[in-house]
Amino acid sequence: MLVLSLGEQSGETVYLDIHHAEWCQRSGTPRWALSALLGDGWYEGEVLIESGDQVQVTFADEWLGCSRIGEFFERVDRERLLAAIGKALMGRGLADVSELQIPPMLFS
Repeated sequence: MLVLSLGEQSGETVYLDIHHAEWCQRSGTPRWALSALLGDGWYEGEVLIESGDQVQVTFADEWLGCSRIGEFFERVDRERLLAAIGKALMGRGLADVSELQIPPMLFS
């Protein structure tokens, strides 16, 4: 589990609990695809994170049209969150597609 530092003054903690990782190729580009739970204590939802040339995050609840994620983004700045996810993964070697193993410490 990763605790993401967003620099929020309210002291809220956002966590990312990775439960599945897959090494894949999409359009000829190798990348990691990570499935995880993202939450802050009031909200918890699934995300898909793809890490290749850049880190891309798909929020399942947003994609499915669930309203609860809107409340989450009222508390947590989306751009800061995306930057924190990218920084957390790059700091652990996941954005470097030459890495073929994910550190086991990322899994709870």
